[in-house]
Amino acid sequence: MRRAFTALRSGSPGPVVLEMHQDVLMAQADDDVLAYTAVGTPGKAGPSDADVQRAADLLVNARLPVLNAGGGAMGAGAADESHRTLAELLTNAEWMPRFTDTETPTNGYRVVYELQQLTDPERTIALHDAGGSRGYMVPFWTTTKPRNFVAMGGMAAMGWSVGAAIGTKLARPDHLVVHLLGDASFGMTGMEVETASRMGLGVLTVVINNGGIGGGMMGMENPAGTPPEMAVLGGNFSVVGEGLGAWTERVEHPDDIRPAFQRAIRARRRSAGFGRSHDPAVAHSRTARRLVVVAVRCIGRN
Repeated sequence: MRRAFTALRSGSPGPVVLEMHQDVLMAQADDDVLAYTAVGTPGKAGPSDADVQRAADLLVNARLPVLNAGGGAMGAGAADESHRTLAELLTNAEWMPRFTDTETPTNGYRVVYELQQLTDPERTIALHDAGGSRGYMVPFWTTTKPRNFVAMGGMAAMGWSVGAAIGTKLARPDHLVVHLLGDASFGMTGMEVETASRMGLGVLTVVINNGGIGGGMMGMENPAGTPPEMAVLGGNFSVVGEGLGAWTERVEHPDDIRPAFQRAIRARRRSAGFGRSHDPAVAHSRTARRLVVVAVRCIGRN
């Protein structure tokens, strides 16, 4: 119990959960057993200035650096110019060949890179889904403000970003809201594109289609692995998006990724002329056999 209260009153703010056996909860005890005396004053965990400088030096001089500033940085009010400068210093030219790779099918890193060249980080909120989309986006997406990048810290349900993006757009209608997910995740919750369309919410969905469930496909060759009938997926998501009341576009070559994103973003803006200030956009990309980009604009009531 003392450790629980110590954790509650120090370090990163957050809840504390105690789990006890039923016989302990039902046992009788004297009142003085439950008396609690605080041990000293609550402390605040944090590194020394020298440790911060050493960490910054290691990141800047690293070959493949990763800067992961989470809730602690926001809670400390540390999202200032110095952190943005550090993030800019961590840009690594060694990844540029992957970002500009012209091979077909393309890779998810190029999809993320091309999208970021067209968005204003001050007025864009980005989300990623479970699986490979997290790996593509988290290391390289540049955000300049707290809460302009919404990410799950570990495992998450496939398809969670669809509803999360809709909710984000409801909360921040003046921002471009974009989320990245795979074809399997889109299969879980993609029908909610109709919700965004019906509500006139301008969400840009980028679906990286590798033709199946990533983890399942990696284990198909193992005797006890996922059967191909379960791991390999098909379908034309641009047609699905169109059927849900969205404007769609399908891209097969990586050089067409950026123009497709440009048209998708313009499609959202043009929709304002039809009486709506915000319309959803969905982007879907395929990486295993071919690249597919679907840019979706709501046309249901235009």
